[in-house]
Amino acid sequence: MRKLLTICLLMATIYTANAQKIKNSKGESEATNEISQTINANPENLNSGYQYAFNVDFDVTIGLQMMYKTSYLIQIHAIKPNTSKGYYFSPSREKGKYYSCTQLDNLCDNLILSSVNIVAIWSYQGLEYKTGSIQLSSQNGSFLNCSTSISNPNTTAIPHDAVISGEAKVVRIEFVDWHFKNESNITEKIRTTFFK
Repeated sequence: MRKLLTICLLMATIYTANAQKIKNSKGESEATNEISQTINANPENLNSGYQYAFNVDFDVTIGLQMMYKTSYLIQIHAIKPNTSKGYYFSPSREKGKYYSCTQLDNLCDNLILSSVNIVAIWSYQGLEYKTGSIQLSSQNGSFLNCSTSISNPNTTAIPHDAVISGEAKVVRIEFVDWHFKNESNITEKIRTTFFK
């Protein structure tokens, strides 16, 4: 049992130690207790009826905002569109399908993110609380290394002291909307070519 505990503690320490730091534009730390992870944004997992997007891996770091310790910060460190499956398109409530980049006349090239929204799931006393949609910040057209605040979604149920003490924390991030600059060309190509 002691060995298992030691291994778990060591793994948690390595995971936290390898976390990227959340820094502002001056290179100053903005958060504590950072955790870095890769989150796959998969359009097939979206709840809305009209789904369209590429699969994207987002390398992110979340951490407790350092100054007041009453909110969390999220920062994207890498955006990796996965175009190997193609572009997922689901009109209305129909089952969607992937259209390959070859079918799309190579419109998959030079993808530049134009918008991204997340929801954050907080945990406190065994219950989970979900934020509304949060648009991530960008600077000069880039989402990389820009911090976005994740506020307490329910200040009645989650007191500020619980956030400060670490009893309440962000435990999961879900990407709910992400788009690239040329997506209108991609969706137009799909509509005019495959939905005549």
